[in-house]
Amino acid sequence: MTIQIKTKSGEVKQYSTVAERLHALHEAGKVLEVLESAPVQVGDGWIWRVRLTVDGLTYVGNAEVHLNSTNFAEKADPWATAETSAVGRAIAWSGYAGTPDNPSIASADEVIRAQAKVVDAPAFTEAEQAQLATIKQGIRTDQWTAFKVHVWGKRVEDDELTSGMLPRLQSAFDKLQKGGANGK
Repeated sequence: MTIQIKTKSGEVKQYSTVAERLHALHEAGKVLEVLESAPVQVGDGWIWRVRLTVDGLTYVGNAEVHLNSTNFAEKADPWATAETSAVGRAIAWSGYAGTPDNPSIASADEVIRAQAKVVDAPAFTEAEQAQLATIKQGIRTDQWTAFKVHVWGKRVEDDELTSGMLPRLQSAFDKLQKGGANGK
């Protein structure tokens, strides 16, 4: 069942679930083999990496493990949730991504969890606001967006930042400072 989800811009897009992607792959008679499915530590965090083949071609899917999530599914079993997302991403890379009008690598499962995090995200405490301000002061204004892309591998707007993202941002900033360049 494809799920309609309203984006931040108000546009309604269709997203497929991981289960739908698996079903479509099997219905098409494709041969799926999971070669690897395991957690990988990255800095202070974890990702789940899945390496699989579809008709002999290899695809990799990664998903962040959210150990301290308040989201019900992630809180109950963050490892399994991340593995499911990683499987969905690997299958998406094999050509079974999204819907014809929205060929998204992200599955409906991921988008729903991400939207729940935005709703549940606590406001920054005063200490966290001060921490973020200190980091921002240490990065040139014209480099701030690029710095966040470097940290997360994608563009993240300031209004999307949450308190749970600060440790990773701080770690990247500390590494930048140790490298001798303060971005100014």
